[in-house]
Amino acid sequence: MERLNVRNMSLEITRDCNLECRHCFRGEKQSENMDLDIIDYVFDNVCRINEFMLTGGEPFLAKEQLKRITERIMEDKTNIGNMVIVTNGSVMSFDVLGMLYQINKRTNLEIRLSNDYFHNLELDKKGLSKIKDNNIDLLKEHFNITKTENKLFVIDKVGRAADITEEEMIDINNKSNVKYIIKSYRILEEYRREYPLPKLIEDDVVCGSLNIDVFGNIIPTYYSYELEDKNSYANIHDHKTLKLAINSIDPSMV
Repeated sequence: MERLNVRNMSLEITRDCNLECRHCFRGEKQSENMDLDIIDYVFDNVCRINEFMLTGGEPFLAKEQLKRITERIMEDKTNIGNMVIVTNGSVMSFDVLGMLYQINKRTNLEIRLSNDYFHNLELDKKGLSKIKDNNIDLLKEHFNITKTENKLFVIDKVGRAADITEEEMIDINNKSNVKYIIKSYRILEEYRREYPLPKLIEDDVVCGSLNIDVFGNIIPTYYSYELEDKNSYANIHDHKTLKLAINSIDPSMV
């Protein structure tokens, strides 16, 4: 079996979430977790991942999937340069913490915290802000924690998308070029850039990003679940190797 060297890979290990953020561009949460055989398929087919990202939903809710990934990383048969887990910060357990310790032994682990204005509003509404702060303090003792800068997403009068900081938001009434602030993923989706899948394989190296959703579909990134399901390129279950799955993609779809 040809094992690939992948520069950037993301796995959508769950679509479940403990929050209900109105602005979420993924859409309504779903009770879907990645099958463990998809995780095994990926690790069986890949020898190196330069940057490996776990996404959701809220990844720390998917304990079985995180456990299987931890087990495969500890086998040390797939080299991982950097690993990123994106979380809202309000979910933590001793089981998850133990798995993070194990992963951190094999790779440079970064826990990336969703820290935008609307996430914080939702956490406050659900009474989870203090829990999030305590979890962050715990994680900071042992892991590299990064926060996305607190920005709001706006559309100007000619339809261009832009980010502004909360400080810039203070005098929003003076910003005549701002048409409206994004408060719904349905509006955000209309203006979000599309990220086509670089499918070129040279010398068993996958250039660009390889993104696999909860069902095993190879997909573009940053779509809502609805558009993600409609725009999948190939399903890894249909092929014996990941290389065959990538090579089966119709160039006209990208």
